[in-house]
Amino acid sequence: MSATAFFIIALINFALFAAILLRLARRPVMSLFAERERTTRETMERYRDAYERAEQEIARFRRLLEDLPEERRRVTERYGERAAQAAAEIADRARRETDFLRREAHRAAREARDRCYEESFASLVAALVTDAERGAGALDAERRRAVLASSTALLERGGAR
Repeated sequence: MSATAFFIIALINFALFAAILLRLARRPVMSLFAERERTTRETMERYRDAYERAEQEIARFRRLLEDLPEERRRVTERYGERAAQAAAEIADRARRETDFLRREAHRAAREARDRCYEESFASLVAALVTDAERGAGALDAERRRAVLASSTALLERGGAR
């Protein structure tokens, strides 16, 4: 057989093999490529959706970052107001407590002063009565009774007895 005839037979043989192969393998190969294309498209859609969500989150974070100085100012202002209010309340409470303590100190000082006056007066009266009684011994009986009655009255008035 000549080389040309052999080539033609090989070519026909190849064409028949390719036709049979195409006929038998066409559907599985096409479905394989179609499935691969569908999977690739779905994957790309998921990636695209994830990318868009990520871009939205990035935009949201950028807006938050842009609003951060204003938010910090608002928070600082709000806590500054609360601190001023708390300081005013503390100062008011301290003022009330100071006033109360001042009144109590004045009351206690008045009571101590009054006790000192009473004790001093009683001591003075007692000393005067004692001196009068000692000095009354040199007097006659009538004057002695008058001095003792006066000193008793003085003691009762002074609250020394």
